[in-house]
Amino acid sequence: MQDENTIQPTKASDNTADDSADTSGLKLSLGTNPTDQVQDTPADTPATDVSEETEETPEETTATQPSSDSSSGDLESIKSSALQELMPIVNELDQEPEDQYRTLMMLIQTSDNQALVKDAYAAAGKIEDKKAKAEALLNIVNEINYLTGKDKKSDS
Repeated sequence: MQDENTIQPTKASDNTADDSADTSGLKLSLGTNPTDQVQDTPADTPATDVSEETEETPEETTATQPSSDSSSGDLESIKSSALQELMPIVNELDQEPEDQYRTLMMLIQTSDNQALVKDAYAAAGKIEDKKAKAEALLNIVNEINYLTGKDKKSDS
């Protein structure tokens, strides 16, 4: 007498159970004990290692990841160069007044360039939304306080 939890291979032409799987010409009746299940891999199908397909070569890895050799000095140098190039052409950007104000304030805060405060103030004056305009003007006053306070501290 056979245990009902074992898997019994049968011919593919036998249609004896509804809970069976057809694999490579063999029909396996599935039992209820998971440790007794048998997997049949066709002999003509090569086994593929998934890690070989997704594994990066060392050259690819170093090209896609930032180098640990980059220092904050390099980044500061790039930032400084970008700011120097951007300052004279910032007004060439086709922006709404509120976006122009934000761009100018970012430049002021990044570079402490007091010469841009007038441009930011002019852009803030063109903002139509009263609340946004009030916030922009308040931010300009705060930025001027910061810049003039910074100058007073450096004079001491």
